[in-house]
Amino acid sequence: MARKRTMTVGEMLALTPVPLASWEDREGRVLLRRPQPETPGVRGFLERIAAFLSSPTILLDERGSAVWRLLDGERSAEEIASALREAEGGEMEAAEARVALFLHQLARHGMIGFR
Repeated sequence: MARKRTMTVGEMLALTPVPLASWEDREGRVLLRRPQPETPGVRGFLERIAAFLSSPTILLDERGSAVWRLLDGERSAEEIASALREAEGGEMEAAEARVALFLHQLARHGMIGFR
């Protein structure tokens, strides 16, 4: 079985993230609601069991919430990283790598997709 190739930070930053999860504001932080898996077959069954056993919501920290609010399906990941760095006064070290890793985690959990 072939192993999936991991994207580089540069490849990830060129993509446009699109939110898939519903969310609400919780005292200034974003609370994400995990979407239900829709994959058919045995894999879908296993995904539904994993979803049942995991928390249905995720409360993001301040930076994660700031990134989530910038996900509009129009901005690239690189533009989101730049906006986050500006919001932090230009002092956020390795903004691109942090945003790329965060978006990768959101995608793994089915919270976002990419265009």
